[in-house]
Amino acid sequence: MFVMQDGALTAVRRPGWVVAENLVFACVKIGLLGVGAVLALHSGILASWAGALAVSLLVTNFVLLRRAVPQHVRGSTVAERPKGVLGYASADYVGSLFRMAAYTLVPLIVLDQLGAEQSAYFSLAWIVGYVLYLVARNLGSSLLVEAVRSPGRLVEHALKVLRHATLLLGSAVVLVVALAPQILSFFGAEYAEHGTTLLRLLALSSLPNILVSIAIDSSRARRRLRWAVGLQVAMCVLVLGLTRLLLPVMGITGAGVAWLATMCLLAAPLLIWRTRWLTAVPGRSS
Repeated sequence: MFVMQDGALTAVRRPGWVVAENLVFACVKIGLLGVGAVLALHSGILASWAGALAVSLLVTNFVLLRRAVPQHVRGSTVAERPKGVLGYASADYVGSLFRMAAYTLVPLIVLDQLGAEQSAYFSLAWIVGYVLYLVARNLGSSLLVEAVRSPGRLVEHALKVLRHATLLLGSAVVLVVALAPQILSFFGAEYAEHGTTLLRLLALSSLPNILVSIAIDSSRARRRLRWAVGLQVAMCVLVLGLTRLLLPVMGITGAGVAWLATMCLLAAPLLIWRTRWLTAVPGRSS
């Protein structure tokens, strides 16, 4: 429900509440974790997560059900329900599983092949680098919302997202690449020593990921799920395959090379044949 609320808030064009929801969750979780530490509770971490989720769900559902959704319904025009919703949702879900597998299985591969110490160095760099990936993914959610409201302006909105994401992430990538040792050394000198190159590679890979992410969401908006699912399957196969191949040779840096190579390999043909996926939605019911 917590994850679905983010999508619902975006769909009713309340992105500010997405930020507020996650701030409430984070603040309550930290506060409850502190209480658990003071009381020496063995289940303090679990209690902090569960308590924060409960508070966040109550607050956000109140906003959604009492304000946001009724206002959205009053302001929306009556539209015919799109056909094939179940098939669309099923295919979209399958594609998202491959994308999530690429994000979540790489840390497990690192742990399995290189051990706990190298996994710790990788995980911290990955947490920082993954934030840059979330920017493009969340902008893509807004692109889908606008495509539903104005199907004929999909190309315009996609190009706008591409421009804004490139400017925003370009600045962030420059800072991360320049300050990677300082960012990681905040957690210990060993993290900076082992993870600096990895973090820089992950940051650089977030730039071609912008194009890949927009292509996936544009294909979802056009109901061309073969493109969307195919891109996510290719991402998963390339990332996991290259990671397993490069880790024994390059250490945790190999995972960064795998992500950068994968994103470049996917983004290059998408840029060359952009007219294949960057087109307007064919019909209003889509």
